[in-house]
Amino acid sequence: MNLYITDLKGRQIEVTDLNKAIRQAGWYKTYQHEPPLESDKEQQHIGQICTRN
Repeated sequence: MNLYITDLKGRQIEVTDLNKAIRQAGWYKTYQHEPPLESDKEQQHIGQICTRN
């Protein structure tokens, strides 16, 4: 079974090591724009879309 995520630009990225991917995502979890932009809400939603093929 292959696991793919979709990035903010709509490109699919294959996840080959789920534990490593989760750790890497955690590194960036606290980053944000100062001040936050209204368009960020839509981008954050798009970034949460995951697909399995």
